[in-house]
Amino acid sequence: MSNNDWISGKTAQDRLSRSERQIRNYASAGKIRTQVRGRRVEYYGPDVDALAAELQPDDRPRAPDAQIVPAGELLNHIRQLEAQLSETMMQVGYLRSALEERTLQRDEAKVAQRLLVDKEREVIDLRRDMNELQRQNATTNRSNRNKTIMLWALTIVIALVLITAYWLSR
Repeated sequence: MSNNDWISGKTAQDRLSRSERQIRNYASAGKIRTQVRGRRVEYYGPDVDALAAELQPDDRPRAPDAQIVPAGELLNHIRQLEAQLSETMMQVGYLRSALEERTLQRDEAKVAQRLLVDKEREVIDLRRDMNELQRQNATTNRSNRNKTIMLWALTIVIALVLITAYWLSR
């Protein structure tokens, strides 16, 4: 076994047309020998080739290889999403305050409408009371005028009686 006989997991996947998980399962089952070099697992090439000859070709579509996004790009993407979220939250806050303001205006309009109706009723009641008082005043004024006329007439009669009594007693 020379060092050239050991292959990477990606190469083993390509030779067997199987997923990384399937390759690991074959290794766990003892069909492929492995060695760890650093943090990488390498597979013994002749075992992989022998297994490839035994296996029927797998024509099912393979899942695309997962691509690792560099941390900087991922961080920039997260920052962009946070900025969008912040902007959206500001818009939500603005819309909520506008809605609350409209609700308050609507409530204030309802209260003002109720007050207006109440004041209109008060005006109607006051006009009715004023008309009643004017009627009573007119009746009282006629009655007072009649009484005043009667008092003047009585005063004149008394004055005439006194003048006549004075002339007669002289």
